[in-house]
Amino acid sequence: MDHETQLYEAEKKGIEKGIEKGELLDKQNVLVKLITKKFGITDNEKELIKTTTDLEKLDIALEDIIFIDKKDEILSKLR
Repeated sequence: MDHETQLYEAEKKGIEKGIEKGELLDKQNVLVKLITKKFGITDNEKELIKTTTDLEKLDIALEDIIFIDKKDEILSKLR
């Protein structure tokens, strides 16, 4: 692999990583907003959400917030 190709691949990986990070931050922020509006939120609960890096867990919590009436049930999806 030549130098130019290596640079291209490294740049591509960096862009993909940035996109994934942006998606993660977006899901975390939306979940914080939704929980805040529906239930209110503590700093510890925000921290739990902000330290959750599993996109699948965040997706499940975001989908379930519509149907679940207890904040603890939603937050348990992140543990």
